[in-house]
Amino acid sequence: MPIYSELVNPEYRRVVKVIDRAIAVDLFFYMTIAVAGYLSSFNKTEKIVLERLNLRDGPDYPILISVITVIGSILVAFPVAYNPFRQQFVLMFLKSDTYTDKQNYIISTTFIVVTWGIAVVYPNIDKVLAIMGGLCAATLDYGIPMFCYVKLSD
Repeated sequence: MPIYSELVNPEYRRVVKVIDRAIAVDLFFYMTIAVAGYLSSFNKTEKIVLERLNLRDGPDYPILISVITVIGSILVAFPVAYNPFRQQFVLMFLKSDTYTDKQNYIISTTFIVVTWGIAVVYPNIDKVLAIMGGLCAATLDYGIPMFCYVKLSD
């Protein structure tokens, strides 16, 4: 969070205070949404909310929209996560900053085949990955950049 330069008197204590408040506000909103969602369908709420039973006759549009957005986020997340992986793989193992089209094809094909193989061998891994993704997303999106920014700033 780029708040360090925005504070009138930037001190470590004040930065931590602002970050703690931001996390508390996020937690409040997430807990409010979770409690409201659970109380709206009580015991029909599954561990994975997208697998809940239909609460009324006809199509369940909110869940349908949610499933479509999850599919969209997976379609975006796969290439977004893959590109840094490929670059680091080439840098570490091939000792080069660039790669040829042939190397790109081989690395990409191997990555896709391994991902496909894991999905076939462990068909219910999607639930585990969904939970892990939710936990890791906050760390990767907020925690690590904030930690680096605080450590590297004056």
